[in-house]
Amino acid sequence: MRSIDHEELLRSLADPDLVLLDVLPRKSYAKGHLPNAQSLPLEEIEDHAADLIESGDRIVVYCVNEACNRAEKAADTLERMGFSDVRVYAGGTREWTRRGGRLLAGAESGD
Repeated sequence: MRSIDHEELLRSLADPDLVLLDVLPRKSYAKGHLPNAQSLPLEEIEDHAADLIESGDRIVVYCVNEACNRAEKAADTLERMGFSDVRVYAGGTREWTRRGGRLLAGAESGD
């Protein structure tokens, strides 16, 4: 499983082929998520990933922090489904805000 660090994620946010997935429950996403992130809770990945992701997309998944294993589980599931460019932003929302990033609330996407 590949990871992505904060600086690389910042550089990647402008990539139109990047799909940034918040794999926390929808309530958590509504309270605050990274800009441009889409909500796809871990429990819904197998049923809905194909609705949000095309085969050539670069995928980054995240949850709260390094102790949260939802992102790793999501990455494993996506790779089993045949998506080849999947990375985990292990720092999640905590690292994002600690480094000065803003979380968006509700359905804001930051576009």
